[in-house]
Amino acid sequence: MASSDLFDGLTFWMAPQPAKAAVARLIQEHGGVMATQYRPDAITLVHGRQCPPGHNPTCSAVYSDEFIDDCIHRGCIVDVNKYEVLAGDAPNPARPKRGRTEYTDLDDYKLLRYFEENNGRDSIKFFREMSLGCDLGRTPQSLRNRYRALKNMNAAARAQLDERVEAHLERCEQRKSSFVRNVNEARVERPEPADIVFDENLPVNVERNGKGELDPDSPEAIVERLGEEFNQPTEVILHALIIHSGNVDRARQYLSGATTVSSWEVAEDEILAHPSDAEEELRELHSYRPDDEIADRRDFLRGLSS
Repeated sequence: MASSDLFDGLTFWMAPQPAKAAVARLIQEHGGVMATQYRPDAITLVHGRQCPPGHNPTCSAVYSDEFIDDCIHRGCIVDVNKYEVLAGDAPNPARPKRGRTEYTDLDDYKLLRYFEENNGRDSIKFFREMSLGCDLGRTPQSLRNRYRALKNMNAAARAQLDERVEAHLERCEQRKSSFVRNVNEARVERPEPADIVFDENLPVNVERNGKGELDPDSPEAIVERLGEEFNQPTEVILHALIIHSGNVDRARQYLSGATTVSSWEVAEDEILAHPSDAEEELRELHSYRPDDEIADRRDFLRGLSS
């Protein structure tokens, strides 16, 4: 008997691989179906973020099995498009690894495009900006090292890279089955505000409506939901929000265990609190933090202390 109907009406397919049995069990436990043979109407899954040859019979869209874990963890259907992987991009031993995750053609394509479209420069400050704006999940140093490995790519190799990736993206867009629309229509999660403003002592003596419920958009409610989502005490949730200036998405990444290069440290806050006593440190802070980010942090800290 299914423990929930989370995946009710959804069919998945996964080529034979070691992780398949565990993924199939999770899908079935939550009301979904794991097809025994490839079906064009099924959501094609692969383990992790790589799609070896043979795991995608028709070059249709392929998704990481992390989608299954995250849906179960959140208790709702999340955006499946965030889990799409580059079909047929097999691991390449010549590529540098980040833990277990190698740079794919799509990663290289995004990195080079971002560098070119943003007047790139070979500095750690620029690659720090890239790590925040390029959605590659890499550290600034990793991105810098990868750029240095790619920058001498000849024109023919670059043209082939662009052609492979752009053809893949076009093919996936054309072949996306109706299940993508069905999955997205099934999403019931409530979007969170991008940022919240709150007192560092929240939540205390909060007002609730007649049913004992918080205003769902209030800072208190957001703190409460994050606490339930990550099974963490209020102090941990507040810490995650404070070091990210109230940015809910970045706090959620931090609570998920992801590296967030945007988090602020106590030493940096001390510099902003006493700039006249730390002029040299302040100049250094401006060398790697954008001015608008520093201004936002100052405003956030003033809000906490007011």
